[in-house]
Amino acid sequence: MNGSDLNYNFGRKNQWRKWVWNKFKDSFPHNRKEKIILYLSGPSDIDREIAINKGFDSRNLIAVDTNHKNIENIRKSGNLAICGDLSEIIFNWNMEPISGIHADFCHGVNDSVINRFMLSLCSENVAPGAAICANFLRGRDTIGARMSADNIKHLKFLYSHPNHGLTSKQLESELKKRSWIFFNKVARLWTNWLIAVAMNPEQKRIQYKNYLPEFIPFWITGAVHEMKASFSSYRSKNSFAFMDTVFFRKCIESKSDADGDIMNHLNNYDLKRQLSAIKAIRTRRIKSGDISQLKSA
Repeated sequence: MNGSDLNYNFGRKNQWRKWVWNKFKDSFPHNRKEKIILYLSGPSDIDREIAINKGFDSRNLIAVDTNHKNIENIRKSGNLAICGDLSEIIFNWNMEPISGIHADFCHGVNDSVINRFMLSLCSENVAPGAAICANFLRGRDTIGARMSADNIKHLKFLYSHPNHGLTSKQLESELKKRSWIFFNKVARLWTNWLIAVAMNPEQKRIQYKNYLPEFIPFWITGAVHEMKASFSSYRSKNSFAFMDTVFFRKCIESKSDADGDIMNHLNNYDLKRQLSAIKAIRTRRIKSGDISQLKSA
């Protein structure tokens, strides 16, 4: 979950990066420099400069990668970075809530990875209204073939909504986009949460399960509006593959972390140690304004 192998520096990708960071910029018209943004950096950390040019503070841009060499290079440049799995980092977070997450996965919609990431977004460590970007490789997975008839029906209903106005010819192409498949999963999960809270105000934990059919139109017609979703796609460097992107806002307030056995396996001592070091350095840096301290992170 790091984008290390596919983080290309080429025209279409760089135009897409600018689109993404413009979306982050528009999401935070005020106090942008105070927002903490986690992003998958890859080997070149190209996004940092673009984000700074959009008004974000480098001291609050935290790079994430599973490749130790990539992280060490970013730290040597004097910037904050953490080596580990993005979802585990979110679950183990120990600072003020995260305001933005840029997840340039550069792979297909893998159920295991995506379910972990989706549940991590429900955590209290991700602020209500947080801006989230997820980017996926189209085609190198089996999820499209496994989409149930119900899911396809729901997506068709969503696309037929007046807010979208897609033609039937466009619909066939859109259903293949991994960004919409991922968004569909998130929208259903978060709507289940909103329904659960409405039915039981004492509800404490996210539950990923299906509710009665009469609730389905709520998330189908309301999810895009409530989550302020935007979509984009671009060709990869060799033009043979497509990348699909969704940008949206968190529309729930979690009272606690998500339900499920997955929660029992996400405590990570190494990540807690790295996060504690970053927290200490950020605190000293903010007080002193001395960016040189970052090199020891």
